Order: sequence, then C-alpha cells, then structure tokens
Amino acid sequence: MTFSETSVVQTQQTVTAAAGGEAHLSCRLTQPKDVLQITWQKIVLGVEENIASYSVDHGERVVPRFKGKVLISSFGMQNSSIIVRNVSEEDRGCFLCLFNADPEGALKGRTCLQVYGKKLPACRHSESVVICSATGRPAPNLTLTVGQQHLNSSHNHTVNPNNTITVTTAAVLSGLGSNSTQVGCSAAVFSGPQLKASLLLHGEKRFQV
Repeated sequence: MTFSETSVVQTQQTVTAAAGGEAHLSCRLTQPKDVLQITWQKIVLGVEENIASYSVDHGERVVPRFKGKVLISSFGMQNSSIIVRNVSEEDRGCFLCLFNADPEGALKGRTCLQVYGKKLPACRHSESVVICSATGRPAPNLTLTVGQQHLNSSHNHTVNPNNTITVTTAAVLSGLGSNSTQVGCSAAVFSGPQLKASLLLHGEKRFQV
C-alpha cells in the first residue's frame, strides 16, 4: 500500500476496489492539531464537491445524494475514514480529506480510487482456436496457457460506451490428440487481483466456460 503526504495529512495515494464491492478511504494527521471539522470531497470535473463531514458539535453529516452510498466509518478528530458502497465506474476519481484546524485552516490530503471489473474472464474455443476476453478499466492484461506453457496469441482492444476496455486474445492449438488438455486464461489489472478461468478439452470434444 502506497501512502502520500500533503502538508501534515497522510492518505492512501491509490485505493483499488472491485465493481459492486466497497472502497475504504482513510486519512490522518501526522501532527496533533486543534481540528474543528473533517470534510470529505470528491473532485468532479475539476470541482471539489462535498460528500460528508464530521464535527464534535454537529456530528456526522452526509450530503443527501450520497446517503446510503458513503458512510463515515471513523469519528476521531485526528483521523478519518469513509466507505464507498456498491462501487461503480462513476466512483472512479480522486477524493479530498480536509481537516479544518484552528488556526491553520484547511489541511488537505488526496487519495484516488481505481475501479476494476469483478467479472471473470470468459474462455471458449472453436475448431482449434481458443479465445479469451475480459473487460475492465484500465485494460486487463490477458495470458493464455496450456499446462505450464504460455501460448503465443493475438490481442484486440475494444473501447466500450462506458469507457471500459474489452481485451480479446486468441491462440491456435495443434496436436491435441486424444488426451485431455487444460487451457487457462488469466486477467490482471493494475493494482488489482488476478482473475482466472479455464477450459478442459477432451480430444475432439468441445466444452465452453
């Protein structure tokens, strides 16, 4: 996990979350300050939009359109955490954590959320060609394997209307004979887990995953 510091505020520089899952964002002061309020914002088209705030006097406040979407999970005045629920592509971007301190004013920290697709790669074959595809943002890296051997394959990238990218890779198989052959496909995105699918070929029989 990589951290960054802006002034005396320490944050996670980058947080990754699966689409449909939760993202946990946090920040903390590296030096004690007299904090009056903590505010979370999201940068939308260059504009800093308030999401939620917390203070001892007024308690927890979440902007109406973010209620049920964002939860404050830490209520200290020297650190703060929020949870973004049911993460989607629209949640991708950068967030600000502001400690409004006396007499310093606003002390800011910045963290950026990356979202990756949770869907497994799809693996299929026709004749002697095996095709694997996966969708995500950024574009997934696909690898086809037979046993422990990587296959030489071609790749195609398609940009979808929601700005995700579908990557398709294909490879030609030869000399399968009558033995069972396990074909694997793995998809990896930046800072996210590796997802895998497999296809079992039995001689001339064809199976689809």
